[in-house]
Amino acid sequence: MATPLQLPQIPPSGPWEGYVLVVIWLPLVLRVLLLAVPFRKAIAKLAPHSGWAFQQLRSLPVRGFGVLAINEVLAFSIPPLLVLLLRSVLDPIGWSAWNEVSEVGMGVL
Repeated sequence: MATPLQLPQIPPSGPWEGYVLVVIWLPLVLRVLLLAVPFRKAIAKLAPHSGWAFQQLRSLPVRGFGVLAINEVLAFSIPPLLVLLLRSVLDPIGWSAWNEVSEVGMGVL
């Protein structure tokens, strides 16, 4: 059985590891790579003389920027938390090895 949080193996050794790779690690890495720098630049441009990140978000003259930041944090934290919750409550869930996966399941994955 795979542990809920682990560094991904490529290629994944089982369906659960593939699911964890796609649900937890891939969105997290893409959001950090694609959104962190533009978000930080926008905060620095709109509130250049503020202190730490929370103070900068509160002092921005643009309404809704803090909501956007909270939305991004929730977007990459809710799916992993949901996966961990389901995995801990309904263990074992899904297939444990690739040879147990049906053709329909393989198509979905």
